[in-house]
Amino acid sequence: MLVLRRRRLDYINSSGLTAILACARQLKAHGGALAIAEARGTVAMAPETAGLDRLIRMLATRREALAAFATP
Repeated sequence: MLVLRRRRLDYINSSGLTAILACARQLKAHGGALAIAEARGTVAMAPETAGLDRLIRMLATRREALAAFATP
């Protein structure tokens, strides 16, 4: 499990999304998962717009992300 906290990030471009997607795919291939927590503005909207929200969980807080992975 990997949780990326994005509360201080104001912008993400396609290269950043590609890197996050590659990480999510690698984690999934090994039984893991990736979540993004505390994203705001365009950083929160970019994965949804690109359709990545089907592979990457978007959660409002770090606590929510950790709880989501704690449940089987």
